[in-house]
Amino acid sequence: MDTLLLMKRKFRSGLIRLSELPVLNSNIPSPADLHKAHVTAPAPELPALPESVCHYETIFIRDDGAILPCCNTWPEDRLVIGNIRDDNIPEKLRQFDQPCDICGKCRLKRADSQDAINFRHVIVETSKFCNIDCAMCGHFSPYHTRSGRYNREDLAYYYDRFLDLCPPKILSVLGGETLAQKHGLNWFKGVKKRYKDTYVELVTSGNVKPQIADAIEGCFDSILISFYGFQPETYRKVTNSPIDRVFEFSDLLIKQAREKVHLKYLTTPINFHESAVFLDWAIQKEPGWVVNHDCNTVYFLNMDLDTPYRINEAYPTHAKIPNNYWKQIIHRTVQDIIKTLERNRDLLESGRTKVAYADFLFKWGGLSQQLVDSYNLPNVTISKGTGC
Repeated sequence: MDTLLLMKRKFRSGLIRLSELPVLNSNIPSPADLHKAHVTAPAPELPALPESVCHYETIFIRDDGAILPCCNTWPEDRLVIGNIRDDNIPEKLRQFDQPCDICGKCRLKRADSQDAINFRHVIVETSKFCNIDCAMCGHFSPYHTRSGRYNREDLAYYYDRFLDLCPPKILSVLGGETLAQKHGLNWFKGVKKRYKDTYVELVTSGNVKPQIADAIEGCFDSILISFYGFQPETYRKVTNSPIDRVFEFSDLLIKQAREKVHLKYLTTPINFHESAVFLDWAIQKEPGWVVNHDCNTVYFLNMDLDTPYRINEAYPTHAKIPNNYWKQIIHRTVQDIIKTLERNRDLLESGRTKVAYADFLFKWGGLSQQLVDSYNLPNVTISKGTGC
């Protein structure tokens, strides 16, 4: 096997410490050399992306009021178009001309005189303040909450002023945890009344006081409640919080507006094996949707899922040892998912609840639309990517 590849695998498995790398063999490149080779490697040629005035269609409003082209761009300060506090937002949108193809679907171009603002989707991050402490939070809300670096200002006037420019077809509201924020919650409760033709959706952990369910009744077209584990101990390990209130909150909202509730399971390295157990519970609650997204679990796993063997030189008679621990766990979980769907076939056929799985993780266990269709399971969709 190639020396460099062998070293990389040993390093990932913990058999080599970072400090030991330079002295193992004079022919093995140092970490600095590896990094330099990586950053200077020629980029692969990609097909040309179509140009689009995408910031006239999708907008992400960050918790500090910054306006960005879409949710993929929120960490990129160079892509800040302006701020909702600004008085000349239409002009800033028209003049915005920064290269961007982060989404991989299109290349942003500057608007011209023939283009008109027509927001299809606006996402508002009310604040990064959150009342739970998720270990994998992609918006770094736990850090912002602990350090106090989150928006405390009531931006309701500016949100409404921005949305009045062109009420979007879809408005997504998220945090942090909007339902645990005084200003965010108060603004959210009035959004549907102000924008009656806009589809209003809320993303929440659901780990809030049960009376919040009554406070937001009639305020949304859909609400996505995220579960980060199903067994109490698993959920606590991921979020540092108990799960009891999430079950109670979900039950209350399903009683209020069953078809508007979407129960989501976000798979992580320590909870994905519980996906089928969650699925069984969630389908029987009969919400509008049961969905499964993934937090890039594969990147947390210390192996190559598409490489079946690793080299072990310590045992010459066993030069190739199966490297399929995670594959077996994922495959067994997929088997349980299929069995669960079959067991709940009647509920799926009724059409009251639909199921959607992202394949980013479970494709390694064989989950695909083709597999689902081979079992003639209705109202089950397998989509590409993480779903997030």
